[in-house]
Amino acid sequence: MYIKMMNEYSVDWPFWNPAGRNPDLDLPYLLSDMDDPLPHLPGDLAAQVRSWTRQFAENYERHFRWPSQEMARAHGEEGRRLQAEVTAALPVDTVVLDYWETGYADDAEDTGDPSAGTYTH
Repeated sequence: MYIKMMNEYSVDWPFWNPAGRNPDLDLPYLLSDMDDPLPHLPGDLAAQVRSWTRQFAENYERHFRWPSQEMARAHGEEGRRLQAEVTAALPVDTVVLDYWETGYADDAEDTGDPSAGTYTH
């Protein structure tokens, strides 16, 4: 199975599956409202993934930025670490990390306006 690991607003389980379609188009997320959601992960790893996703939901502003560069860097590093652990836990699947949430509020060149052309994203 091809699984994309990606945060998105109002999604609490950051796994997406193209269900045999083009992996870059129309990715439905894998629902987390079941007792053992797909992909099936060990409990401690699933809790770490949920914590990482919750940090995104609670801190990443809808203007495409983290409160600080340090938080942006730490969250990205944690995402890469978790992607490696998820990959190890699912050896027959392909797990890719799509980490798009790179902007941060203390970027001197970020105007906060995505139309300004200097937007960090």
